Amino acid sequence: MKKAFSLVEILVVLAIISILLTFLLPGLSKARAQARMVQCASQMHQIGIATQMYLSDNENYYSPKKYQGGVYYRDEGFKERPTSAYTYGSAEYKGWYAFNTYLDYQYINKKETFMCPSSSRSGQDSFTRDMTFNWEICNEANGASSLSVPERLGQKSYLKSLHIKNPSELILTTDTNASWLKVTGGLNTAGWIDVRHQGKRLNHVWADGHGSSLTWTQFYNNPHWLMPLDDASTNNQGWDGNSFNF
Repeated sequence: MKKAFSLVEILVVLAIISILLTFLLPGLSKARAQARMVQCASQMHQIGIATQMYLSDNENYYSPKKYQGGVYYRDEGFKERPTSAYTYGSAEYKGWYAFNTYLDYQYINKKETFMCPSSSRSGQDSFTRDMTFNWEICNEANGASSLSVPERLGQKSYLKSLHIKNPSELILTTDTNASWLKVTGGLNTAGWIDVRHQGKRLNHVWADGHGSSLTWTQFYNNPHWLMPLDDASTNNQGWDGNSFNF
């Protein structure tokens, strides 16, 4: 007759399994985090390719940002902006709209591409805030100051890619915590940066279309990466008083 396991033997086996799990689980958690970061980088790479396609189709001009991302995400249709302001619900829209709506509508057709797998947000909030675009690229008129409302309604009033002197050192999009990556009051807005990947890293797409993963300290020490022009008066701007989101 086969001898059954004793209670002590069972407890010993369970203890060994528990010890093994304490060693394995952290490694599995890191592997999952690394996989999410790689997936995010792949999605950003697709965004970079779509941006280059948009530039090629629009005489090297960046998007005039004509439509709001939230409305587009809810599948309420993609509409070209009228030549004047219009009202949606209780809000009157006169200004700029998300670049990602154009890229998805015209080239990608997969909204999840703009939603980071490491993000704590979901749905519309994730689509409109996870991988948003550099305000200084999409709201500038060939190096001039922010555009007036009539100019924002035009197709070719925005910064041309050929005007960027160092596109490999200008961030187009990164892991963000708000609807735009922007400069406020002469300083780069640190609170709009979302450091959410393993090792306190951020994924980026640069203006020339290539992608990379950098530590938050590399980003913090190079605020000029947000400015499109080779101008000492703007390129040397630091960060505002807010901290990055970790």
